[in-house]
Amino acid sequence: MVKIAGVEYNFELVNDPENEASSRYALTWSTHGIDATKNRHRADVPITMRFRQYKPLDLRIQVKFYDAEDQTHITWGQILNSITVDCTAGKGSFASGGENIKYH
Repeated sequence: MVKIAGVEYNFELVNDPENEASSRYALTWSTHGIDATKNRHRADVPITMRFRQYKPLDLRIQVKFYDAEDQTHITWGQILNSITVDCTAGKGSFASGGENIKYH
């Protein structure tokens, strides 16, 4: 389960962790209906990922939302298509952690 800005989403496993050194998950998050961010401001979007018996992983991304009709920013802004995070699952007294966060 992934919670983005307080809304829960299900993600799907997209590889075979039995035959690979890591697990990869995917989900699609639509920003339809989110208000545009005010001029010169950004929105901090909290993300929480939960993996069965492990402690949750909490991240924050800073993004700018535009009106759907605003086509000017598409020509020079960078669209966020995906995020890659190297995660360590936490158990017991160890928290889950994320590093090497990359935005694509």
